[in-house]
Amino acid sequence: MSLKVKLISCIAAFVLVLSMLFVSVFAAQNINLNVGGNVSFTASSVYADITGSYVGTAEHTTTAEDLTPIHITVDTTDGAVSMPDDWTSVPLNFDSSASPITVTINIQNLASGRAISVSLTDNTNITGVNVAREYNSETFEGNTTNKTITGGGTGTFTFTLTVSNKNSDITGTFDLDLSLTSIEQGSGYTATINIVDDSYLQYSKELGVAINNSSDVTPFDAFESYTQKQIILYNVETIAITNYRNVTTRVTAQYTINLSSNAGFSGTLGSNAYDFLGWYTLTQDTTFTITISDY
Repeated sequence: MSLKVKLISCIAAFVLVLSMLFVSVFAAQNINLNVGGNVSFTASSVYADITGSYVGTAEHTTTAEDLTPIHITVDTTDGAVSMPDDWTSVPLNFDSSASPITVTINIQNLASGRAISVSLTDNTNITGVNVAREYNSETFEGNTTNKTITGGGTGTFTFTLTVSNKNSDITGTFDLDLSLTSIEQGSGYTATINIVDDSYLQYSKELGVAINNSSDVTPFDAFESYTQKQIILYNVETIAITNYRNVTTRVTAQYTINLSSNAGFSGTLGSNAYDFLGWYTLTQDTTFTITISDY
């Protein structure tokens, strides 16, 4: 091959690579997504501040842009109430490098004597974009999450949008639907149970919880939030953890249950034990961590 032919081939290859890079950048600049949604709530006496922001777009690469804050102060027993206004839809244009866009929603419960049950759904109808979801920095699966924010608390939902292929055809919208429900808080305290299941067959579904010296045991997997490995109980004065589906003749299914808490409660229970962990008397809102490990 002559030097001239080699030179022409090199130039052609360079132009081809440059063209491919240009297509990638061009494609990334023209991605257009929207974030919006409706805010509604049901129940009496709902007091909350809802704020949001997004960052990582072409217009706001490193400094977050705030969404319109929503302040809720309602005391009614008439059922469902809808917010008159919602967030204005905004374009979420990825920058030229198609870096992730992060959308953050903060919900602050302004009522000290009530909890707020929060349901947040992202009606994701987009192609070419992956969405990662977190609540208070913990990952959750699925496009809907249900959380409870105790009086005076704040919950933070984070959605990270990442382009899966810069050259793919990206279309659709990213919409957020949020609903709040007030929960009466009576006597007692809030018990939060975080589940860390390191067992091979996920034996946390074998466990159950009882409160206030009752003999009624509710299995962990009966709670809707069990799939998110967290259970929240209200108006708790005493609490116990037990092997709800206790089987005394296990051959391979052997595991250990370890309990710890921010209130100093701790204990260990084997899978074949008849005993239970508790009764623990609460004197404050208490967070328990239940760790299940194989023998």
